[in-house]
Amino acid sequence: MSTYTVRYEQVGHKNLPCPGCGKKIRRQRTFTGTISPYNKDPETGLPRTRQQIHEHLHKVAGAWQAKPEMHTDCERAAIAARTTPTPSTSP
Repeated sequence: MSTYTVRYEQVGHKNLPCPGCGKKIRRQRTFTGTISPYNKDPETGLPRTRQQIHEHLHKVAGAWQAKPEMHTDCERAAIAARTTPTPSTSP
């Protein structure tokens, strides 16, 4: 019987200004990838190496970090502005 050791790799946080109000926002997210024989590279069918998993996690985290996020209050205000009915003009 084989014994497998499973390890998890983690990365991800960002600091950026809110596009609505300009306040600094800090967001944190955990990206994990397993180093195990079951985490296989779809191209080769072989188990991924630690370096391949790390590169993939950094790619996913980079895409997440590039997405702008809005301050919670600004987001609520934007949603409220979209859902507020506009008065109709009737003759």
